[in-house]
Amino acid sequence: MIGEDVPITVSSQFIFASNRMVGVLVKELAKHSPTTTEGATERKLMAQGNKPIHRINLKSISAAVFANTSGEGNTFYSVQFDRSYRDGEEWKRTKSFGRDDLLLLSKAADMAHTWIHEQESSAPAGQSPEPS
Repeated sequence: MIGEDVPITVSSQFIFASNRMVGVLVKELAKHSPTTTEGATERKLMAQGNKPIHRINLKSISAAVFANTSGEGNTFYSVQFDRSYRDGEEWKRTKSFGRDDLLLLSKAADMAHTWIHEQESSAPAGQSPEPS
């Protein structure tokens, strides 16, 4: 059962192989972590064929605007925000923001809001604008 200690007997080769497999699994899971190169949710949307149609970058803060279509055929928008940071030599992204990120985050949200309103006012009802 999960959470219970169960005594088992295994060979040292099995333990070595198991530890090695755990290391491989941890590395593979880290590739899909929301704090790596692309956010997990953004990767999921892009895997579904929905790529950002607009991006806003302010220093380390990024906003990705997605166009979606409702069941009635109307276009609506969603925005995902993330922050880039460096971990050693590797660049990563996270959905977590510190105190010093909040003004840039609010500015990126304001810019995304303005961009969406511009698209909605210039595009015919229910149509998606061209990606920029």
